[in-house]
Amino acid sequence: MIRVAGPGMKVLLMDKDTTSIVSCVYAQSEIMQREVYLFERIDSGAPREPIKHLKCVAFVRPTPDNVELLAQELRSPRYGQYYIYLSNVISKTDVKVLAEADEQETTIRYQNSSEAAKRVADGIKQLLTKESGLFEFRRTEVQPLLLILDRREDAITPLLNQWTYQAMVHELLGIQNNRVSLETVPGNNDMKEVVLSAVQDEFYAANLYSNFGEIGQNIKELMDEFQKKAKTHQKVESIADMKAAISELAIKDTSPGVENIYTQHQAYLSELLDSLVKGRLRDQSYPYVTGCQPVTRVQDVVVFVVGGITYEESLAVQNFNRSNASVRVLLGGTSIHNGRSFIEEVVAATHGVLRSQPPRNTSIM
Repeated sequence: MIRVAGPGMKVLLMDKDTTSIVSCVYAQSEIMQREVYLFERIDSGAPREPIKHLKCVAFVRPTPDNVELLAQELRSPRYGQYYIYLSNVISKTDVKVLAEADEQETTIRYQNSSEAAKRVADGIKQLLTKESGLFEFRRTEVQPLLLILDRREDAITPLLNQWTYQAMVHELLGIQNNRVSLETVPGNNDMKEVVLSAVQDEFYAANLYSNFGEIGQNIKELMDEFQKKAKTHQKVESIADMKAAISELAIKDTSPGVENIYTQHQAYLSELLDSLVKGRLRDQSYPYVTGCQPVTRVQDVVVFVVGGITYEESLAVQNFNRSNASVRVLLGGTSIHNGRSFIEEVVAATHGVLRSQPPRNTSIM
């Protein structure tokens, strides 16, 4: 049972009788070799401090008192994960008691003005209830939150030209499953496709969210380093020309310290996350799915956008996570848009609607 809990520090939670059983089978030194460093009695009545980085392996008898003590433990979890083992069979009623005591369920909120977001939220809630055994996430003190939004709430962001490396590549060439097709690039006969991976490509990982002007400088530094290692003093004119062109194209205000005016746009998602963390996200606009308990603070947030996301919003989430160490946000959506794909989706969505409108009478004055 300890092996099932996997690697990591563990606490063994027992009662009076199971303590005797374990002590007959294992010596304390043998148990410690399996990364069990703490031994607790569930019936001791002594207060225990929360230790969230520990996994709890509970081995108790299925008595009414122990079931109630386990239920209390699950209502106010002191450890990060729980693995419960019983020394005998347990009734279905007691299993239900333990299941209902586990209140650390995912909280779901959705955009009230979107029927699509509401349908997705209700469907996920039904799936979580039906397949509860498949969604045994790591237990945390704060309930995780799933926030479902609609792309139509912010139709401006996908239409803006992007000025960061990853977003520009997607805007100009398109990224599909980390692959960029170069077949339509003029003058390129050697390479038809490249793979952009932050795991395998150090330059790409370091410059994902770098501005256009910074990319040229970083490329020049990379080439200078390559030349130095190759022990060559040949000047690379094309890189120098690229750097000069980028310096001219980086449009800034005359006042020092003012950022590029084309990158001053803030995605609506940034404002939404700020309101969420500060507890200012209105329940009327973003209600909870029926059966979900309201949360007073958030720690793990999954944002899902029906209609697709953009790399600018990915940058907004990256900056938010960097400036809010106590909150972790994960962004997802039905697709990743650039300007072209978003317009195509809008046209496809309105295709039947526009044709169904009766023609208007026009006259020339």
